[in-house]
Amino acid sequence: MREIVNFSRRAFLKTGALIGGGLVLGIVGPANGTRAYAATVPEAPFIPEAFVRIGTDGAITIIVNKSEMGQGVYTSLPMLVAEELECNWSKIRVEAAPVDPVYNHTVFGMQMTGGSTSVPTEWERMRKVGAAAREMLVMAAADTWKVQKEACRAENGVVYHGTKKFTYGQLATKASGMPVPANVQLKDPSLFKIIGKPTHRIDSPEKVNGRAVFGIDVTAPGTMIVLIAHCPVFGGKAKSFSSEKARAVPGVKDVVQIASGIAVVGDNFWSAYKGRNALEVVWDEGPLAGLSTSGMRKEYAALVQNPGIAARKEGDPEKALGTAAKTLTAEYEVPFLAHAAMEPLNCFVDLRAGSCEIWTGTQSQTADRDAAAQIAGLKPEAVKLHTAFLGGGFGRRANPHSDFVSQSVQVAKAVKKPGYCQHNCVNFL
Repeated sequence: MREIVNFSRRAFLKTGALIGGGLVLGIVGPANGTRAYAATVPEAPFIPEAFVRIGTDGAITIIVNKSEMGQGVYTSLPMLVAEELECNWSKIRVEAAPVDPVYNHTVFGMQMTGGSTSVPTEWERMRKVGAAAREMLVMAAADTWKVQKEACRAENGVVYHGTKKFTYGQLATKASGMPVPANVQLKDPSLFKIIGKPTHRIDSPEKVNGRAVFGIDVTAPGTMIVLIAHCPVFGGKAKSFSSEKARAVPGVKDVVQIASGIAVVGDNFWSAYKGRNALEVVWDEGPLAGLSTSGMRKEYAALVQNPGIAARKEGDPEKALGTAAKTLTAEYEVPFLAHAAMEPLNCFVDLRAGSCEIWTGTQSQTADRDAAAQIAGLKPEAVKLHTAFLGGGFGRRANPHSDFVSQSVQVAKAVKKPGYCQHNCVNFL
């Protein structure tokens, strides 16, 4: 999916800044593409520390604004930058972007990952980031040598002029003071060295050796583990419950009711799990209590008899079928498919009087941050959300209700204990 938008050069926001002795560059602008969207996306604000950071040691850190859930954006998006930056791929590092409007999806106007849109919508923006950084490094070298920048060339993390050369690390500090080019020339695809070529994934080594941190891996001293008993029917709620047996389980510290269920707080997973199993809950299953597979099948069969909305029509199929010598009719059904991620939904919350810090694997950073702020009674800027690796997403971690994050903050607020509260929603129903 790509978008077609009209945007001025003014919309191509950019900046360079010296941070930690290196070059930091951020560029904001919509992506070009082949699909139109009706929504008008507001321009993102001017934020210096956006997408690429070059250290004086030559390390190049790409700030990725998409969630890595196995689909490879921690490699594909850095490839876009690296292609135009003309850098050494072995120097590339990746960091997850914090929640900030500068990292918003160029179509949806919020920070999120989904719809197979990451590469198409970042195709131009990330390449321009790399190209602009390359130009600034070349300008820094040319200024040092007192030559025209056209007489210099960048290749594999080095700027050359004849036999003279500077590494990107040597140029990073000076390059941060160079003007950001208003226009950059992007490569012709025929010259690509990285894009479209076999490339080792950046995140593979740490996932193989176990160093990768997924949301469910996050912990801290004093962490409490929380499991929630949910109504087995969507839209249902607890009519009444008894927590006496749950509280009797060794390690269970508290039992609290939240809007979506009953939360059992324990010292560890096993205590919380046994405590939740010991709960005695009477559920009000709500308006969907009578919902069934057979009932939905009948409903769908009735609905398909109604005329649908035509996306495209050519010829007269009704007339053709009416005059056909022979027609074949077949019905096809597919089952509901579960968002069966290997990593259960989870969220780690550190809720304090004036702040809230969250670690989770999410596809919807803006919505989750804002939901947490509303529940905690804080301003959005007081909530810091860290995006960990996702053990599968499939859209389930882009819930518009921010359910697993919201429930985690609700529990942390209800328990009212300082420190940390982790909610592992292993049986989210």
